[in-house]
Amino acid sequence: MATNMKRKKKAEVMEDDGSMTLTGHLKELRNRLIICAVVFVVGVVVSLAYADRLIDLLTAMGRDYYQFLEDQDDMPKE
Repeated sequence: MATNMKRKKKAEVMEDDGSMTLTGHLKELRNRLIICAVVFVVGVVVSLAYADRLIDLLTAMGRDYYQFLEDQDDMPKE
């Protein structure tokens, strides 16, 4: 029964020849924006769950790079 509803919604949006009306385009845009918003929220939640680890990783990488630059400055120039 759910597949029949999906087919009906798809039929409302797209004509048989593949063309869409303005309202069809707007419905499609709305659906895609909703999907993007949901994916964005999930990504933010996952990022916040690992925020401490990510900050530690990035600061360690920056610290190592800064140490590398200081070591390069201490080398005698030829």
